[in-house]
Amino acid sequence: MAIFIDVGTEDTVTNWDELVQRKIFFIHGTASNNTRLDSYGEARRAMNIIGFDIVQNEWETFMTSNWEDVNCDYRFSWAGILSNSHLNSVLERANASKNLVEYVKEKANPSHVREVVLAGHSHGGNVAIQAADRLAEIYDKVYIISVATPAQNAKQLSVRLPFTGPVGRLARFLVRTFTDADFGKINVYTNPENPYNLTNRDKIVHLALWNKKDVVDELALVLENTLPRVAGMTSNSDYFEPNGITRNVMFNIDLEGFMGSHGLDTNAAGEILNAIKNGDITPFERTLIRRKD
Repeated sequence: MAIFIDVGTEDTVTNWDELVQRKIFFIHGTASNNTRLDSYGEARRAMNIIGFDIVQNEWETFMTSNWEDVNCDYRFSWAGILSNSHLNSVLERANASKNLVEYVKEKANPSHVREVVLAGHSHGGNVAIQAADRLAEIYDKVYIISVATPAQNAKQLSVRLPFTGPVGRLARFLVRTFTDADFGKINVYTNPENPYNLTNRDKIVHLALWNKKDVVDELALVLENTLPRVAGMTSNSDYFEPNGITRNVMFNIDLEGFMGSHGLDTNAAGEILNAIKNGDITPFERTLIRRKD
């Protein structure tokens, strides 16, 4: 059985409750829901190994306890302006991030939990990035795992939608109805989904996993480069430009189906586990509890 030491006291950790100083939250993407990982045990395993620095041969030891029940939360849910459709914007994801902050505070009492991990798939990763700054004001450390997440590399975004005519009127109506945007006062604002703009960068670590053969994001990139931007989906596919806190790990995997190619976490969990084993992915180091050699 693995033996762990409290970094602060050097005492041996004797029960699982002492390991709950870090908790992981999973955030689903657009047109998905909070049951996404229920039937994907290998995907949950990969995210937990990264999030908690669990070596793979320890996994069975961890899972014989109530590890997932205590340390893992899969139930946060969010939606865009038309329920959980493919239509959501940076501003909608901002609203979701505010709800995520409140959800994390409720489920991970800051008086006991000192570090949180946000694992987001697709636009769920954007929601996690927006929430990270506020959570870093509450917790000692915030770790982000974004999987197949559109990279928002622009440092600033414009609230003014570029459409004219009936389409423009509809777009403005939707934004005014479902967000707090004031078109008369706001023109350009700091992009909250670019990790470069996070103010608490010294307390945030970001790992971005993406698949070069992700058909969904390649289509999004083509649309963003040919049509006026509304959703602010991406400006550079899933690769985050250097920002000081992000490490990109690229996969080059043929996954079956249009949407299947976007499911790097669920459809390629084995490849993610292999990347961990081979050292291509470095788990988030335990800063509170260390494994005894």
